[in-house]
Amino acid sequence: AQVGDVEKQKKIAWQIFRSSRTKENFEKALQAEAPAKHQELLEQEIHGIIQEKKLESQSVDFLLEMGLPNQAEEYILQRKNELDGNNYGSLSDWVEVFEQQNKLLISSLIYRALLDSILERAYSKAYHYGVNYLRNLDEYAPQIQDWRGNMTHDSYTNKIRLAHKRKSSFWAQYKN
Repeated sequence: AQVGDVEKQKKIAWQIFRSSRTKENFEKALQAEAPAKHQELLEQEIHGIIQEKKLESQSVDFLLEMGLPNQAEEYILQRKNELDGNNYGSLSDWVEVFEQQNKLLISSLIYRALLDSILERAYSKAYHYGVNYLRNLDEYAPQIQDWRGNMTHDSYTNKIRLAHKRKSSFWAQYKN
């Protein structure tokens, strides 16, 4: 910017944004490009994100940060099998936003990933979190009309009961 090389400034701003996709870096790239092109450039970024082959946390974070929960929901739904409950930090942030938007299907799928992670690892110190997740799932299930090809709550609950029936500590906490 100081030497007046506008093209190089644009290139660097976009490189920074692509290496760390945040709202702040998008705004900086936009300033270097042309603020009037905000919507057009945002749509290009959304299109690029949708084309990604695998679930990228940074892409979901960006969509949510930009106030695009519908696009974030669709992005995750297309890659739902990649939800990793061990990625607690991101998933817990995402589910908070989706719950505020009353997006109960995607919230349920995220809670399932978190619960599966706890139960698969038999991490008893986190069972109380798992119990809370399962209770949230119980609460949301009657409100979800279209499971969009995902396992219903009853089927999911039966599956985890069978797979984790010996985790008596978890089930005892859930009953209380």
